[in-house]
Amino acid sequence: MLTLQGKLEKARAVRFDAVPVPDHFYGVRLGARARLACLLGDTEAAAALVPLLRPVRDQFGSAAATAFCTRPLALALGEVCALLGDAAGARSAFARAAEVARLWGSPHGEAAAVEGARSLPAPARA
Repeated sequence: MLTLQGKLEKARAVRFDAVPVPDHFYGVRLGARARLACLLGDTEAAAALVPLLRPVRDQFGSAAATAFCTRPLALALGEVCALLGDAAGARSAFARAAEVARLWGSPHGEAAAVEGARSLPAPARA
């Protein structure tokens, strides 16, 4: 919330464990930490999240057996890959996020994935 309010220095001062607790909020926490890493440009945190996000990229961040859902976790993976300069990984993750969003009937999730892919540099031509 601090980052979304433009309070970046206060947000950087907040500390938490690098790996979220694997409980019923795990996916929500992964998505939130990925978003925070991207907003702060924290490549160290982003790199630590990539191996945690890959196994759950076909899921939405959710809690309590989907009592509520956030975004496709592949979208978070695409964002951290983009931050890390891995355009191919980001492109693949955004494509998967769009597919997952379509499967779940989430047009705003699909639109976010499409926008993420559009924000990437064009693939290099051989």
